[in-house]
Amino acid sequence: MSITAVIEYRGLAAHLITKRGFKRIFTKLVKEALVSAGLRWRKKYLPLHFKRVATARYGYSQRSPGHKQAKMKKYGHSLPLVFSGTSRDEILGDKQVPVVRRRRGRLGVLVRIKAPKYFYQYIKKSKTGKAAKIVDKLDEVTRITRAEHLDLAKHMDTDITTGLNKVGGRKRKKVA
Repeated sequence: MSITAVIEYRGLAAHLITKRGFKRIFTKLVKEALVSAGLRWRKKYLPLHFKRVATARYGYSQRSPGHKQAKMKKYGHSLPLVFSGTSRDEILGDKQVPVVRRRRGRLGVLVRIKAPKYFYQYIKKSKTGKAAKIVDKLDEVTRITRAEHLDLAKHMDTDITTGLNKVGGRKRKKVA
């Protein structure tokens, strides 16, 4: 899962960011904010992919009636992306720290997901030789809504602004 955002500062903030030492500090703040956004997504939004509302919220592909019946008969539930619960537990139990990467000159965060092998199966040949429809489970588990994207961007902006205020503002004490 990759989260990227375009951050634009104008006026005095833009002038300060271009200064040599300040640019390094700003880049560090952006990297910290990206990692924080990745952790927030993993903690707050990733678990939502396995709730009942996820099918409508994230627009998952419809599963066959046979798949739904087998899941209900064997495990007694109709949760999306969950059959036995093993993959859900493996994905949600993974606590790898998000990694900041630079691609095409832009910083982004990579949230690694430890998913079972079958999450990476895309096209499979059926017995008749035609390509069978396989749902891209990895795509489904990493989808984010516009509201989630805006929330993550808002928190990144707050983190960066807080960091800039700590660095840029010197507080002076009155000497009596």
